[in-house]
Amino acid sequence: MRIIDSIQPKARQAAAAALAVSAAIPHLALAQGFDKINTTVTNINTILVTISIAVVTIAIIWAGFKMIFQGARLADVANVLIGGTLVGGAAAFASYIVT
Repeated sequence: MRIIDSIQPKARQAAAAALAVSAAIPHLALAQGFDKINTTVTNINTILVTISIAVVTIAIIWAGFKMIFQGARLADVANVLIGGTLVGGAAAFASYIVT
């Protein structure tokens, strides 16, 4: 506390201004040059979401086929349906993180 009190008022103002400017500089520096990375991650996310939709659709079709034509119970196909749900949920979670 004594050190802060011993600093002159103009020096305090200069220190506060320097702190404010230094707090803004990293945002400016980090904002440049990430367009390619952002585009690549967005493209990968789109591909993964498309694949997850296909996997979930195939899992539901397979479970429906087994239940209708082979007389399987829901307990017999539950693992496939749970796995499909996890794949779809992972893609949705990744999409949320990227955007």
